Amino acid sequence: MGKRKTQTQTVENQIPSWLEGGSRQAIDSARSIADRPYTPYEGQRVAGLTPNETAAISMAGQGTSAYQPYYDKAAGALGGLQSWLDVDQSAYMNPYIEQVLAPTARRRQRAFDTELSNLRSTAGMRDAFGGRHNVSENLLRSEHEIGLDELYGAGYGAAFDQARGAFEADQQRKLAEAGAYQSLGSEHRTAFNDSIRNMLQTGLVGRTQEQQALDWEYFKHIEERDWDITNLQPLLEALSSVPHGTTQTQTDTSSGGGLQQILGLASTVIGSIYGGPLGGAAGSAFGGMINDGGGSGGGWDPLNSNTWDWNTANLPMGGL
Repeated sequence: MGKRKTQTQTVENQIPSWLEGGSRQAIDSARSIADRPYTPYEGQRVAGLTPNETAAISMAGQGTSAYQPYYDKAAGALGGLQSWLDVDQSAYMNPYIEQVLAPTARRRQRAFDTELSNLRSTAGMRDAFGGRHNVSENLLRSEHEIGLDELYGAGYGAAFDQARGAFEADQQRKLAEAGAYQSLGSEHRTAFNDSIRNMLQTGLVGRTQEQQALDWEYFKHIEERDWDITNLQPLLEALSSVPHGTTQTQTDTSSGGGLQQILGLASTVIGSIYGGPLGGAAGSAFGGMINDGGGSGGGWDPLNSNTWDWNTANLPMGGL
């Protein structure tokens, strides 16, 4: 037998001729897209802060300076509160003593002096100086002193009550002042925070509108830049969806004797019957016979028999 050589099989994918123009167009477009330089976007992408937002941030940066002075005054008013034992009581009592008690005592003293002068004048005209006059003068003086004692006793008591009342009134006034400053501070703080919040909200609305306009400009840039890519996609999808055939070419380059040529021809014929060159089970069986001389495949032994055993052949009989 001659020297055995390998077989060569060629598989070629073919597309319809009427699609060749579209394929070339797709390739040319793809090359043009790949070769073009990068086109950056020169416009603004992010909207800046609006004037309202800038003003609100500036206001927020002031901290508590807008309303803190009211709280400081409230704290000062509360800091002025004292207890009666710690306060200078004379500061509250002296006004009553000077304005009420002292003038009353001076009037009584003047009345006593007048009455004593009259008593002495009467005694002089009667030349009644002596024991009885002294008794009358001492009695007048004693009554005057008792009256002053009662006056000062009642006066100092009244002065104390007046002073305590004035002290309590001062404390209440300081408490009211602290409360008023506290309320003012709270109102200014609420108004201040509301102003910041409103300015931020209105500024956000304006910035959102500006951002939408910037996004629209960027979208138009991207749409114009990638328009050829967008157009290429339908062409590629159309080309890929068209079915195309596959052509298989098998070449036998063996240089053996006439028997192998006959077997090769038979192999081609049988393969064409079963759907391809030596395809499926038939190809396996016949290939075994060619390579092994008909041993493992069963059926027909070309060297020892002239008959074909269809019962032992490993062929898909339904294909015949």
